[in-house]
Amino acid sequence: MKWTIGFLLSSIFVFSLMACRDLKLYAKIQNHAVLEGMVTEQWGNAMPIKAKSSSNGQAISAKIYIYKALNLAQLENQNGNICAKINGDLIQTTTADSLGHYQFQLPAGFYSIVVAYEKGFFIPYFSGNDGVALLSLESKKTTILNIKLNQKASY
Repeated sequence: MKWTIGFLLSSIFVFSLMACRDLKLYAKIQNHAVLEGMVTEQWGNAMPIKAKSSSNGQAISAKIYIYKALNLAQLENQNGNICAKINGDLIQTTTADSLGHYQFQLPAGFYSIVVAYEKGFFIPYFSGNDGVALLSLESKKTTILNIKLNQKASY
C-alpha cells in the first residue's frame, strides 16, 4: 500500500514537471516572430516600359543570413550592394527553396538580413545613414520581406 501511494505521488510529480516544461516551451514558441518571403534574381534590361509589365525576376534558391542589427562599419570591401565579409553576430541562416521561399522564426528584436551572392553577400537595402538592411520583428507577428537580387540588372 505504501509502495503504491509513493509510486503515485512520484508519478504525479514527474508528470507535473513534464507539463510545466511543455508549457514553458509552448509559451516560448508563442512569443516568436516570423520572417518570410521570396528571393528572386533579376538581370538584363529591367527598365520599366510604358504599357508593359515589369518582370519580378526568377525565383532562386539562395542562402540567407540573419545578423544582429548591422551598420556600414561592419562590412568589409563594400561596393554598392555587395560586400566581401561581415563582421557581426550571426544569429541564424536558412536556404530558400527552389521556388525562392524562405522562412525564419526568431525572437522579437532588431536584425539585419543579407543573401549569399557569388563570393560575398548581397545587401537588399540600406537603412538610414549607416544601417544595413535593418528589420524590426515583433512578437507573434509575421513580417513579409521579398528580396530581389538585382546586381546584374540594368535600369
